[in-house]
Amino acid sequence: MSLDVYLFHLLNNLSSHWPLVGVVGVFTAEVVVWLLLAWYLVAFIWARHQDILELLVSAVGAGALYLTNSVVSLWWFRPRPFATEATFNLLVGKPLIDKSFPSEHAALAFFLAYLLVRHRRSWWWAYLVAAAVALGRVVVGVHYPLDVLAGAVIGLIFGFFTTELSRIWQLISAPTKRVPISTRRLIV
Repeated sequence: MSLDVYLFHLLNNLSSHWPLVGVVGVFTAEVVVWLLLAWYLVAFIWARHQDILELLVSAVGAGALYLTNSVVSLWWFRPRPFATEATFNLLVGKPLIDKSFPSEHAALAFFLAYLLVRHRRSWWWAYLVAAAVALGRVVVGVHYPLDVLAGAVIGLIFGFFTTELSRIWQLISAPTKRVPISTRRLIV
């Protein structure tokens, strides 16, 4: 048995011993990623500098993240644990033929956490919330630990590139200081 499968069984079986773990696992696996998205949108709306292009770049980054996850899953298809493991606790419904690697929920959670921390460093604990989402995906039985780890890495990479693209765009589109005509030196 590989370490990945062993850790899956260890985490997934927690819900059979402690039902509260299952309830928290379902909440973190299915709901918290959308709370992270809402947090990012509220932070964007209440920001002092509401640059719509920053939001557009973030949306493009999220779309590229989803597309990359889809391409990676075609390149390296891995069935979900409940399709291959004999003993497991499936706490949420998923299609049997759906892919497991990489975790899109974990990728989106870490992508949003990166954007939030870049927005305000004191929100470092957004990474802990993203880790709870990733852990919840294993607890509910829809991903192996390696799936959520790969999703987290992809999300962080796309978060970095998205913020860098946004920073570059702001530098390019920043208005240049114009000197009024009356104070310019006339060259004769």
